[in-house]
Amino acid sequence: MTGRRIEFEPDRDISELAAVIADARRHRAPKDAVPRATPAEELPPLPVGPAPVVHTEVITDRETGMPVAVDQFTNTDWIAPAITPDTLRTRMETTND
Repeated sequence: MTGRRIEFEPDRDISELAAVIADARRHRAPKDAVPRATPAEELPPLPVGPAPVVHTEVITDRETGMPVAVDQFTNTDWIAPAITPDTLRTRMETTND
């Protein structure tokens, strides 16, 4: 290493970048916007044990980043029960006995 820093040539003129930044600032979310979170009580319960799970694989073109093919298949996967403070406490009690 020679210690020289490589200076990249910009792809756009600085006046174009200023317009892009100004447009992004005009369309950004307000600072007081809070993402909506769904409480766990409103969600349907997850199945426990063997359950069919649909997997989707998207193959994209390396150069363009565009999707080329989509493969979807269903497997029977094992779904573990949710870990909660109560289940952890029970697990710790049984391992300490």
